[in-house]
Amino acid sequence: MTIESTYYDNKQLKYRGVTDDDFIKVEETTWYENGQKHSNVTYTKTGNLLDLLSWYENGQLKYEVIDDLMDKTFKSWYENGQLKFSKVLIFDFSLVMILTSEEWFDEDGNSIKPLVKHRSKPSLEEELELMEFMEVFFKPEDDRILGSDFLYLHL
Repeated sequence: MTIESTYYDNKQLKYRGVTDDDFIKVEETTWYENGQKHSNVTYTKTGNLLDLLSWYENGQLKYEVIDDLMDKTFKSWYENGQLKFSKVLIFDFSLVMILTSEEWFDEDGNSIKPLVKHRSKPSLEEELELMEFMEVFFKPEDDRILGSDFLYLHL
Protein backbone atom coordinates (compact mmCIF):
# COMPACT_ATOMS: atom_id res chain seq x y z
CA MET A 1 0.00 0.00 0.00
CA THR A 2 1.28 3.44 -0.95
CA ILE A 3 0.05 6.61 0.78
CA GLU A 4 0.73 10.15 -0.45
CA SER A 5 -0.39 13.28 1.43
CA THR A 6 -0.16 17.06 1.00
CA TYR A 7 -1.11 19.79 3.48
CA TYR A 8 -2.28 23.40 3.45
CA ASP A 9 -0.03 26.06 5.02
CA ASN A 10 -2.26 25.89 8.14
CA LYS A 11 -1.30 22.18 8.51
CA GLN A 12 -4.78 20.95 7.52
CA LEU A 13 -4.76 17.88 5.29
CA LYS A 14 -5.33 18.90 1.64
CA TYR A 15 -4.89 15.63 -0.28
CA ARG A 16 -4.41 11.95 0.50
CA GLY A 17 -3.94 9.27 -2.14
CA VAL A 18 -3.93 5.58 -1.23
CA THR A 19 -2.95 2.90 -3.71
CA ASP A 20 -3.90 -0.60 -2.65
CA ASP A 21 -1.67 -2.85 -4.73
CA ASP A 22 -3.51 -6.02 -3.71
CA PHE A 23 -6.86 -4.85 -5.11
CA ILE A 24 -5.30 -2.69 -7.83
CA LYS A 25 -7.32 0.40 -6.92
CA VAL A 26 -6.60 3.98 -5.98
CA GLU A 27 -8.52 6.19 -3.55
CA GLU A 28 -7.95 9.94 -3.52
CA THR A 29 -9.46 12.30 -0.96
CA THR A 30 -9.27 16.10 -0.83
CA TRP A 31 -10.25 18.57 1.88
CA TYR A 32 -11.15 22.24 2.01
CA GLU A 33 -8.71 24.44 3.88
CA ASN A 34 -11.14 24.56 6.84
CA GLY A 35 -10.78 20.77 7.27
CA GLN A 36 -14.15 19.84 5.71
CA LYS A 37 -13.93 16.98 3.22
CA HIS A 38 -14.16 18.19 -0.39
CA SER A 39 -14.09 15.02 -2.47
CA ASN A 40 -13.38 11.32 -2.51
CA VAL A 41 -12.75 9.32 -5.66
CA THR A 42 -11.96 5.64 -6.12
CA TYR A 43 -10.77 4.22 -9.40
CA THR A 44 -8.79 1.28 -10.72
CA LYS A 45 -5.11 1.68 -11.54
CA THR A 46 -6.13 1.55 -15.20
CA GLY A 47 -8.27 4.69 -14.69
CA ASN A 48 -11.77 3.17 -14.55
CA LEU A 49 -13.91 5.21 -12.15
CA LEU A 50 -15.53 3.21 -9.35
CA ASP A 51 -17.09 6.05 -7.35
CA LEU A 52 -16.85 9.76 -6.73
CA LEU A 53 -18.28 11.84 -3.90
CA SER A 54 -17.99 15.61 -3.59
CA TRP A 55 -19.22 17.91 -0.82
CA TYR A 56 -19.99 21.59 -0.48
CA GLU A 57 -17.83 23.51 1.97
CA ASN A 58 -20.78 23.46 4.42
CA GLY A 59 -20.61 19.63 4.51
CA GLN A 60 -23.67 18.91 2.34
CA LEU A 61 -23.20 16.26 -0.34
CA LYS A 62 -22.76 17.85 -3.79
CA TYR A 63 -22.17 14.96 -6.25
CA GLU A 64 -22.19 11.21 -6.27
CA VAL A 65 -21.06 9.04 -9.17
CA ILE A 66 -21.08 5.26 -8.80
CA ASP A 67 -19.92 2.87 -11.50
CA ASP A 68 -21.13 -0.61 -10.57
CA LEU A 69 -20.02 -2.46 -13.73
CA MET A 70 -23.41 -2.68 -15.47
CA ASP A 71 -25.07 0.24 -13.65
CA LYS A 72 -23.95 3.86 -13.52
CA THR A 73 -25.54 6.27 -11.04
CA PHE A 74 -25.09 10.05 -11.14
CA LYS A 75 -26.60 12.35 -8.50
CA SER A 76 -26.27 16.03 -7.69
CA TRP A 77 -27.60 18.01 -4.71
CA TYR A 78 -28.31 21.66 -4.00
CA GLU A 79 -26.28 23.30 -1.25
CA ASN A 80 -29.38 23.12 0.99
CA GLY A 81 -29.26 19.28 0.79
CA GLN A 82 -32.17 18.79 -1.63
CA LEU A 83 -31.62 16.35 -4.50
CA LYS A 84 -31.11 18.29 -7.75
CA PHE A 85 -30.52 15.57 -10.33
CA SER A 86 -30.58 11.79 -10.50
CA LYS A 87 -29.61 9.66 -13.46
CA VAL A 88 -29.26 5.89 -13.63
CA LEU A 89 -27.91 4.01 -16.64
CA ILE A 90 -28.40 0.26 -16.76
CA PHE A 91 -26.63 -1.77 -19.42
CA ASP A 92 -27.37 -5.23 -20.71
CA PHE A 93 -24.58 -5.96 -23.16
CA SER A 94 -25.93 -9.41 -24.00
CA LEU A 95 -29.02 -7.73 -25.47
CA VAL A 96 -27.24 -4.49 -26.43
CA MET A 97 -29.80 -2.55 -24.40
CA ILE A 98 -29.58 0.62 -22.35
CA LEU A 99 -32.18 1.94 -19.93
CA THR A 100 -31.82 5.54 -18.86
CA SER A 101 -33.78 6.99 -15.98
CA GLU A 102 -33.32 10.70 -15.31
CA GLU A 103 -35.10 13.15 -13.00
CA TRP A 104 -34.54 16.81 -12.03
CA PHE A 105 -35.76 18.56 -8.87
CA ASP A 106 -36.08 22.18 -7.75
CA GLU A 107 -34.48 23.49 -4.53
CA ASP A 108 -37.62 22.57 -2.57
CA GLY A 109 -37.47 18.92 -3.67
CA ASN A 110 -40.29 19.08 -6.23
CA SER A 111 -39.82 16.99 -9.37
CA ILE A 112 -39.50 19.33 -12.36
CA LYS A 113 -38.31 17.06 -15.17
CA PRO A 114 -39.02 13.34 -14.90
CA LEU A 115 -37.83 11.32 -17.86
CA VAL A 116 -37.45 7.62 -18.59
CA LYS A 117 -36.34 6.38 -21.97
CA HIS A 118 -35.54 2.98 -23.38
CA ARG A 119 -33.25 2.36 -26.32
CA SER A 120 -32.02 -0.69 -28.12
CA LYS A 121 -28.61 0.91 -28.60
CA PRO A 122 -27.05 3.94 -26.87
CA SER A 123 -26.94 7.06 -29.01
CA LEU A 124 -23.54 8.51 -29.88
CA GLU A 125 -24.29 11.41 -27.52
CA GLU A 126 -24.98 9.00 -24.62
CA GLU A 127 -21.81 7.03 -25.35
CA LEU A 128 -19.75 10.25 -25.35
CA GLU A 129 -21.41 11.42 -22.14
CA LEU A 130 -20.56 8.13 -20.45
CA MET A 131 -16.95 8.34 -21.60
CA GLU A 132 -16.64 11.81 -20.08
CA PHE A 133 -18.11 10.66 -16.75
CA MET A 134 -15.77 7.69 -16.57
CA GLU A 135 -12.67 9.87 -16.72
CA VAL A 136 -10.76 10.55 -13.50
CA PHE A 137 -11.79 13.99 -12.17
CA PHE A 138 -8.65 15.64 -10.81
CA LYS A 139 -6.28 18.44 -11.72
CA PRO A 140 -2.47 18.28 -11.98
CA GLU A 141 -0.51 16.93 -9.03
CA ASP A 142 0.14 20.24 -7.28
CA ASP A 143 -3.58 21.12 -7.23
CA ARG A 144 -5.42 17.87 -6.65
CA ILE A 145 -8.84 19.29 -5.85
CA LEU A 146 -11.19 17.11 -7.88
CA GLY A 147 -12.80 18.82 -10.83
CA SER A 148 -16.34 19.04 -9.49
CA ASP A 149 -16.93 22.07 -11.74
CA PHE A 150 -16.32 19.79 -14.73
CA LEU A 151 -18.86 17.34 -13.38
CA TYR A 152 -21.36 20.13 -12.65
CA LEU A 153 -21.19 21.41 -16.23
CA HIS A 154 -22.20 17.99 -17.53
CA LEU A 155 -25.09 17.50 -15.08
